[in-house]
Amino acid sequence: MKKEKRWRYYCEHCGKSGASGGHISRHEKACTMNPNRVCRICKEYAEAPQTPLPDLMKALGGLIITKSENRFNVYGCETYVIENEKEAIDKLREAANGCPACMLAAIRRLDCPAGALTFSYKNEKEEFWAYYNDSQRQVGYY
Repeated sequence: MKKEKRWRYYCEHCGKSGASGGHISRHEKACTMNPNRVCRICKEYAEAPQTPLPDLMKALGGLIITKSENRFNVYGCETYVIENEKEAIDKLREAANGCPACMLAAIRRLDCPAGALTFSYKNEKEEFWAYYNDSQRQVGYY
């Protein structure tokens, strides 16, 4: 019988784990739960510098989250009513210079129930890359 001991590494901010210390160290620097994160998208691709997280949180200040009158849905989960969501997300997008990772970081730091917002990181990321790729496309070909 063989017995081996293997190290496991964990992110101090979100709890993500892995067998590679280097990978988790790289993740920790850009983790969306890290208050001092360095955004890799802003660093490489964005036209403007990264917006500090407190400024992004202020952009979400107009968001009002209350429990709905029908407190539970058919699955037994509590339901919430969110006022001014579209306006708050638009302000956040503007403050984050369109960076989907920075937007996600601000939303994750917000004490908002999971699934209460209609924000989709996947859709925001696709729109960001579509805009970036269009801006990098060369117009004239010979």
